[in-house]
Amino acid sequence: MSETTALPLNNPPPKAVPAVQRPILVSMESLGFNMKATEPSKSWRKQKFIMLGPGKSGKTKFWAESGDNAFWFRTEAGHNHVKTIGENILDYQDYEKWVNNLFKAKNAGILPFDTIVIDTGDRWVDVHTEKVIEDARNKFTKMEINSIGDIPEGQGWFAQKTKINLALKQLEELNCAIVLIFHVGTDVLNEEGDTKKTYKKETINVGGKTGTAILAWADHILHLKTAYVGDLIARKMLVRGSKTIEAGSRIKDIPQSFVWSDNDADNYKKFRTLFTD
Repeated sequence: MSETTALPLNNPPPKAVPAVQRPILVSMESLGFNMKATEPSKSWRKQKFIMLGPGKSGKTKFWAESGDNAFWFRTEAGHNHVKTIGENILDYQDYEKWVNNLFKAKNAGILPFDTIVIDTGDRWVDVHTEKVIEDARNKFTKMEINSIGDIPEGQGWFAQKTKINLALKQLEELNCAIVLIFHVGTDVLNEEGDTKKTYKKETINVGGKTGTAILAWADHILHLKTAYVGDLIARKMLVRGSKTIEAGSRIKDIPQSFVWSDNDADNYKKFRTLFTD
């Protein structure tokens, strides 16, 4: 016959486990969210511009009206007719040197510029491309590499696009408006839904994914069109593009176009007043 042991009747009840106190979330702000929508910025120093147009149409003269507020990377000849502050850029070493010097001035609190102008963007891209080719020659020593396409497995095109993207991002850190001046190129594109039909589009003279990346970077693509009326030249700066003309702006209330007069200072002043200091 088995024996059982009776439990003591005076055992204390088990202690209650305290409930976990959860914080009461009363708003998204309590989680750190900023619920105030950001406004479109018209601050001059935040703007990124591309200007393209035919040669000798006045692109350089227009931006030269920025005066002592702009630093110029002069990558091509043709600036002896305008007054600019900047340096002539022959190769990547020149470019890298003066970018570093600009950052030294910024870090010392003595950078006097609110605008950086690269004229031309075409040659600026070439300078970076030449550096990519140089690096590839040092890496693939047994191969003959004379162009970006000679770099194996498409690494050259990827390196070119990456280098340009990084350079643009670096320039933004100077807290200045950035301007790239380009010659006009022509892209032949397929009609949507019909690969047999093509059309031409006037755009920057940089093709492929690198050209697409540069266009995507810009806040404003300003396309200067020219036409002769008798012996006189008429000029219009387009800010809104079309199927066949590359132009556009991320700020909706900027006029779609500006008719330029012969007064470069007046043309620049009217455009500059669209932005805040």
